[in-house]
Formats: sequence, structure tokens, C-alpha cells
Amino acid sequence: MTEFTTKKQKLVVPGSVIKEYNESKPGSQIFGTDFAGDQYYDYKLNTLTGNTEIYRDSPYKIFDRKLIGIIKNKSKNVILNDNATEFETFYFNKNNTKKEIVKINQQNLIKNGVSPKEVNEIIPSNVASDDDSSALQALVNRESVKKGTRSSYENLVYPTTLRRSNNDRLKISILEPVETDSERKGGKGKAIGSVTLPPPGKITDNNKVDFKSGTLNPLELALAEAGLGILINDDTTKLQENIDKFVSGGNDLKTIVSGLFVGKAINKSADAILSREAGAIINPNMQLLFSGPSLRTFGFNYKMSPRDRGESVQVQKIIRMFKQSSAVQRTETNFFLRSPNRYRLEFLTGSDSSHRFLPKVKTCALLGFGVDYTPENTYMTYENNSMVSYLVTFAFQEIEPIFNDEYSKFKDSDVGF
Repeated sequence: MTEFTTKKQKLVVPGSVIKEYNESKPGSQIFGTDFAGDQYYDYKLNTLTGNTEIYRDSPYKIFDRKLIGIIKNKSKNVILNDNATEFETFYFNKNNTKKEIVKINQQNLIKNGVSPKEVNEIIPSNVASDDDSSALQALVNRESVKKGTRSSYENLVYPTTLRRSNNDRLKISILEPVETDSERKGGKGKAIGSVTLPPPGKITDNNKVDFKSGTLNPLELALAEAGLGILINDDTTKLQENIDKFVSGGNDLKTIVSGLFVGKAINKSADAILSREAGAIINPNMQLLFSGPSLRTFGFNYKMSPRDRGESVQVQKIIRMFKQSSAVQRTETNFFLRSPNRYRLEFLTGSDSSHRFLPKVKTCALLGFGVDYTPENTYMTYENNSMVSYLVTFAFQEIEPIFNDEYSKFKDSDVGF
């Protein structure tokens, strides 16, 4: 069997889609939520051509079933013909509509005895996104990570007595390599493991913004003013004024222009020519200009000295956890390399509430994790071969910059970011 036709059904369009269409097409308004009035639709999937035909039918008219277009089963590209209305063209090209058609077809195939594996081969569930970045993400996601890639970790504590104490602490949670939907919506994101440590001996943050010196000499300023006038206001007045200045300019202006053209001819700057000939340079009008935000870094050092067999195992697991979670991930085909896990750093009080006197930290990447196995410059081990002490070094960097409006999330009594 090569053709599978779905049952006719009336489609109901969400009001938000109606509103979107009406805003984009003010000349052809659609009202209500019924799709194109009392029209019914069914889909004929052909496994040989790799296409699904889209049919419109009216329950109140005889022989009114019309083919309005096709959707390609693999690429999900929609091709509509002249029978399709303007609204149908808009609606059937939306990703949510394509997903719904895929779902209806898949259910129909299963009802007709097609195995789930064959269903996925005939009409995959993936639907191309409106933007290239999402399409690329879908492409990468189809590549499974190499067998042995760790997807979960334990919740560890050092020292072990910290579990029962009311002391302040630093909790480092391990997150998935890519931001999840809940995080994009403002959530915290699900941790796949964590380590709870005492606050490090040295805690600092450095909120910086990048500024760079910028110059704009009188010639550049004149050209900029003229160019902006033409581009924004279609006004050539400023350009004509500047041309008149150059034509009627005095000796100083002529010297500047001459130095500029001579410098270009011999591959030297105008300032180099002017400084040699006239002992002067063009006023650069130097000013410190904002060039962008900066990403904060956080560095912590911990000296871990296990006091018993249990703590030595905890320390060994902590070292392994950060080494493995900060390592690059490979896909099965080795075609892609995926980013390491991300980290959430939280300074907490003994009651596990956020510490209002210490900074909040955005999601971080672990740029470096170092271990000194002999910090005392002497090789010493316990009976189970664990080192007597370790010096571990963390180098974190926030993935996103800090913005002014984000401080409104916290009370004035909180230090914020």
C-alpha cells in the first residue's frame, strides 16, 4: 500500500493566529476561529512520491473536494496551488500547522498497521524552524553523543559534616550543555548533579564595561554629517555646504586636504605629512566611547584534605565530576563536537536561602579546572592510596553579561549581581 488518506476533519485555528494574519493583511480580515468558514481538510500521503496532498472539502456541497497543494514529507516544504486562499497560504506555511499535519499522518499510518520505525522513515517528526539557528540546532540534536558520555552525576558534599551544619556554603550545580526551554523562559534549569562546598577563602567579583578611545577628525566629521543627512533625511544640503567650505577654504584647510591626498598617494597618513611639513596634526577629537559589555570571571581555590576514607572517596568523585563535565563531548559520527556542561553557582546561607551579602552569579562555563596532587611538595597517601591533600582550582566565566534592568529582580537590601 502506497497511499494513506486521513479522515476529513474541521480545523479550528487559535485566535492568536487569526490576529497575526489580520495584522499582516489589514485588507483581508478573518473573523472567528473556524478555519476558512465551514471547510474540512484531509491529507493523502504517498510513500512513493514522498509528498502529502492537502485537500479541502465542504460538507454542504457535492463534488467540492479540491487539491490545494502538497507538503513534502521529508523537508516539510509546502507548495500550494491556485485553489488555495490567501489565508490558507498563510496558515499551512506555519510550523505549528506542519507539526499538526505530521502528527495526523503518523497516527493514520499506525492505524493502518505501519510500524513506528517505518512511520519515522516515511514522515519524520522534525519540522524546519523559521530561523537558521534552530534548524542547525535540530541538525546537531539528531546526532547522538558518543556512548559513554555522562548525562547525570551525584550530589556531593565536602566536607561531609557540611550536610548537618548550618554554615554558609557554595553550591555548584551541573547543567545541560545547551540552554533549555525553561531557562529561556526565566527558569533555573534542571541540575544533573551538584557539589556543595564551604565558601572559598577569597571571593571577589569585578563588574566591568568595555570602553575604547575613538577619534573623528574634522574631515571625517564633515563626511559623516553629509552621509547621515542623505541616508536619513534624503537631504544633500550638508554635503553641498561642506563642498563649498573645501572650495573656499583658507590655507589651513587646503594644507589639510593636500596632506590627506599626498599621504594616500605615498601610503602615509595625513598626520605624518602634516607633522613633518607644518609641525601639526589634524585634531582627532579623541573621546572615550562605549564599546560593549564584559563577561565576569570567578576563580576559586580549595585545599581539600580528607580526614577519613569516606571523605577521600568524596574528594575523588568531586575531581572526577568536574574533569568529566568540563570535557568536550563528541557525537557518534565524530562530525560534531558539542560544548561541555554549564554550571550554576549559588552562595547560600545555612538555611539554603540565597545569600544577600554575596553576589549572584549567572550561568557559567568552566574554562579551567586544575588539581595539584602534592600541594605540600611531598608525596603522601593514606592506606587506601588517596592523597593526603589536594589543591583544586576553578576558573569560571559567565556566559551572558549583566544588564542594568536585571537588578530589579532583587530587593535593595540584596547586593545583586
